[in-house]
Amino acid sequence: MNQAITKLATYLISHNRSIRLEAEGKRGRLQRFFEDYSKITGERLDFDTDGIVLLQDDADKWGLELRIYISDITNFPQEYTTYLTGNTRFEEKYRAYAARLNNNRLIMQLIGTGLRIGDS
Repeated sequence: MNQAITKLATYLISHNRSIRLEAEGKRGRLQRFFEDYSKITGERLDFDTDGIVLLQDDADKWGLELRIYISDITNFPQEYTTYLTGNTRFEEKYRAYAARLNNNRLIMQLIGTGLRIGDS
């Protein structure tokens, strides 16, 4: 495993930081993600799993979006700041998060280090 990925994973799960990993997509794309996730983790997901956001077939999105919401980004690893955006979600369950990490490939690597769908 890449040392920088391990450093980021350690950062995310330490310092009393809350994170939420979500996967958003249409049914077919999420099913492929469930298979990939299971190969990496040995765990099964379904459409009722916390952190899974199922879009309607007519949604104006075509792919899978993985994101990690982060409550505190103090001293966030510099090499990953390009993937970080401010949190623009204002629903109650997102208010505690200061920022969001966006990059499917990076997040799949983080899943390989032990991060899981839902709240951590």
